[in-house]
Order: sequence, then C-alpha cells, then structure tokens
Amino acid sequence: MESKKKIIFLFLFILFFSIFSINLYSQEISQQPLDNYVCAILFEGVGCPHCADVESLIHSELQTNSNLVIIEYEVHSIQDNIQAMTLYKENYNIDYYLIPTLILDKNHIFVSSQTIEDEFINKLNEFSNNKCPLPTGQQSSFANLNLNELPQYPTIWKNDRALKRVDNTKQFDNQKLHEFLDINNPDLLFKDQNYAILENKKITYAGGAKEFDNAISSDGWEFYWDGSSSLQNKECTTFEIINQADTCNEKKLTIWTTISLAAVDAVNPCEFAVLIMLLTAIMSANIGNRKKILYAGLMFSLAIFIMYFIYGLLLMKLFEVVTTIQTVQLYFYKAIAILSIILGIIQLKDFIHYKPGTLTTEMPLGWRGKVKQIIYKVVSPAGAFVVGIIVTLFLIPCTMGPYVIFSGIASSMALMQAIPYFLLYLIIFIAPMIIIILLVYFGLRKTEEVNAWKEKNIRYLHLIAGLLLLILGVLLFFGII
Repeated sequence: MESKKKIIFLFLFILFFSIFSINLYSQEISQQPLDNYVCAILFEGVGCPHCADVESLIHSELQTNSNLVIIEYEVHSIQDNIQAMTLYKENYNIDYYLIPTLILDKNHIFVSSQTIEDEFINKLNEFSNNKCPLPTGQQSSFANLNLNELPQYPTIWKNDRALKRVDNTKQFDNQKLHEFLDINNPDLLFKDQNYAILENKKITYAGGAKEFDNAISSDGWEFYWDGSSSLQNKECTTFEIINQADTCNEKKLTIWTTISLAAVDAVNPCEFAVLIMLLTAIMSANIGNRKKILYAGLMFSLAIFIMYFIYGLLLMKLFEVVTTIQTVQLYFYKAIAILSIILGIIQLKDFIHYKPGTLTTEMPLGWRGKVKQIIYKVVSPAGAFVVGIIVTLFLIPCTMGPYVIFSGIASSMALMQAIPYFLLYLIIFIAPMIIIILLVYFGLRKTEEVNAWKEKNIRYLHLIAGLLLLILGVLLFFGII
C-alpha cells in the first residue's frame, strides 16, 4: 500500500510539473512591453562628424537608460530615408534638411549636435515617458506603435537590442517585434519563423559601430542582440534557410523520422507483454464479458497515450532548456544520433544473443513480478486506466530510448508545431496494442496465441528495431535528416 501511495504521489507530481512546464513558453512569449518609454526620432548620416558626436552620446545613454527608445534614420547610405525625413520636416515645421535632427514632439525638436548635447540629455531627466512622434504629426505610445507602418528603413535601438528594417514590402508580426526588445530569451520568438543567420553582426552608425553576439534576418527585419543563443549554430547554410519552406530546425523532424522512431517503440516486446498480462487478468475476472474486456483494453491504451504525451512534453522542455547553452547546442544533434546508434546496437545484440530483461530493450526481470501483481488486481475499465498510468513508470526503461531521441529532435520546434508530431508518434506507438485488443475482442486470437507469437518472434522484433535505430542514427549524424 505504501508503494502504491508513492507511485500515485509521483504521478501527481509529474502531472503538475508538466502543466507548469508547458506554460513556461506561453508565459514568456506573452510578456508585454511597458508603456513608459521615452521615444525619439533621430535623423543622422554616416560620415557626418556632428552626427558622430550625437550618436556616441545617445548610445552611451542607451546603455544606462532602459526606457529610452531611439528610432533612427540614416540618410547618407540609405537614400530612401530622405523621404521619411521629408514627412517629418513637413508635419513638424522643420525649416531645413539638417542632420543631426532629433524629435521628441512638435515642441521639442533639436537640430545640430550642440543643441542635442546641451538640451536633449537634460530633457531626458524631465521626461518619465514620451510618445513616439509619427510622420503624420501625431504621437503614439511605443507599446502601441505598429513598427511595420514606420516609413522607409528605420533602425530601432533599445538597450542591447536593435531592430533594423531592410525590406518595407514585407511585414513581421508586430507584437513579436515589440517582444524582441524585452523578452529574456529571443530564441523563443523564432521557433516557428523562417529566418537567415547573418554573418555580419555589426551595425554601423555615424559615431562608430555596434558589434552584437547574434544577428538574424526574417520577413524584412534584421534582429540584433547580445547573449547566448541556440539559433547561431544551425547545421545548414543561410542559403538553405532562405530557399526552403521550413526553418532549418523544423527540417530536423520529419514525418518519416516520426514514423520510424514510433515504429521502433511500437514493436517493443515489453509493451506486448504488459498488454497480454492485462487482457489475461481482465478475461479471468470477466469471463464471457467481451465488452468489458474491450473497454478495459482501450482505457489502458488511453492511459499509456496520455502519460507518454506528458512525458514527451517534459522531455521536450528539458531539451529546449539544455540547448539554450551554446556549447551544448553545438553537439546536441550529434549526441542524439550517437544515442540512436547505441540503442540500435543493443537491439541487434538481443537478436544475435537474446537475453530477457536487457535494459533499454525490455523490462528488467526484477520489475516483472511487481507489475504482474499490480495488473492482476484489475477488474474494470476504470481500474485498467489507473493501472495504465502506474505501469508507464515501469515501461520507461524499455520504451523510452526512441522517445527520448524523438523528443530531442522535436525540441527545436515551437510547442504548437511539435504537438501534431507527438500525436502521430503516440498513435503509431499504441496501434499494435489496439490491434491485439480487437483481435481478442472479436475472438480471432486468444491471449495465449498472441503471447506465443511474441515469444516466437521476439528476436526478430529486436532485429527490426535495431536496424531502424541504426539507420536513423547514421542519417542524423551526417545531417541527412
């Protein structure tokens, strides 16, 4: 009884932790930028000495003032930005095309480096917030500003982040543009995006240049930020990312890979053994009641499906955290590939020299008696569901190998993108269980016959699993899938 309580407590803990983990992504993504920014428009030009003085001052201020946002237009190398300057000149009653020009609102327009250096910094101390000056003459809080509607090609600076528009015919999700400037882990924003990693991580401005740790391009915008990132070390080229429908990480998990790994799990002997024990117990308690046998088998399969879905999401979140460590991410897929090869060799060893209870391929012999005791207490479909939940803990050593590999590959995807692959995997995983249940229900096979078939072909099941894992491991290692 004490053992059962421990198992139930463990299950409840896993369930609670999984719900908490799944919410991590959505909680971080949903962070909204605060609406207390001091927003200013700056027109400058590379090669302009007065602009260089202003830029140096402003970038120094950006490092210490977390609420300062500068929307910068460079007009020398980007001629189209003169059109943006014309809009502001007409609607803010500015007499000349002079740079540097900095605009807070219609009453606070600073032209020339001297006025900006003398007056703008003093004004910053007075302003707790300032709405962004729009080219129409109106103003908008930065949090509500649609960055895609800014004219021409601005660069938006905030702390150690920068957004640079490079194609005004495309649009990136506006909410994500704002989130990029504040979110702790920008990688999360690009899980479901096509993007290209930029080799040049430097932005040049009049006062010098800012070198960033990371830079990517996506949907007309370039994103620059400091800190570690798992997006830097993809195993495909910028050319491949630009010219394919999916991102490089998404390419890693395919339907073929999912079906192959799920098939390895589905032909696992210990899964068959547990199901046969359950059906035998149910039949003994419900002689002649085929419906009860059917319902109990289906409830058992449903419990396996639900628990493995939860385990998979937990594994995915774990791998997602691990791969944010840059040095780990470099070798992550190689490690997953090597694991697949090792598991394949162990399966082939069981084909050549079979020994019951091999760890990672079958349930350890010492656990089998305990599992049988639990299963033979089942007398109803509800009991079969509860036992299915408990038994998944005993199935982990012999079924989790392929699932760990699958979850590791899936961790490169966004949660909502990965879920259909998890569902497909688990449908294939429990398919043999459903087939056996239906064969027994319709009287086409007895449990004894199914068990005899399993024992007769157990070595060949290991052979099939071993070959699939070896092939997958080699393909993963060389980046073919």
